[in-house]
Amino acid sequence: MLRFVHVPKTGGVALREALAPLGLGFACDGHLTTLASAQEENIITIVRDPMDRYVSAFWWLATRTLWPWPSPDAMACRMGTTLVDNAFKRYMVLWRQTHWIDCERPFYWIGHTESLSDDAARLGALLGLTVDIPRRNVGRYPLSPLSERALANLHDFYADDYELLRGASWLSK
Repeated sequence: MLRFVHVPKTGGVALREALAPLGLGFACDGHLTTLASAQEENIITIVRDPMDRYVSAFWWLATRTLWPWPSPDAMACRMGTTLVDNAFKRYMVLWRQTHWIDCERPFYWIGHTESLSDDAARLGALLGLTVDIPRRNVGRYPLSPLSERALANLHDFYADDYELLRGASWLSK
């Protein structure tokens, strides 16, 4: 049985769609399962560069909510204000990846959004199956350059995620 810890805006829907028809014992509770709460032995997940994930989350929210910021840069430059801080608390797509991956328990497999097709092939090799990731959201949102101030604010906010990515080698068995 595989348990998928689904961190939002990392490519998890694509992975779920790739695995569902393969007939595996596969469980995913949306974004509800964290590493600490998962009971299964074979846990899989995907992580993503925090800046790329933030920009994707921003545009995803902008298409679904009354969003007061015109760009990811405008929002990130206003971090520390009540309005922005409340948005970061309210919308899980903006939460740190360490909310889901919150302990040093090893994963059966960990993929990276930036190399998901190659990483899915590695998962397929572990399972003795072919895992093909659909490429449907690539380039969906506009490129959004971030100013030095926005980058600094986001780097401070997502510092734990950067630490997580630096230590990603310990995440896989």
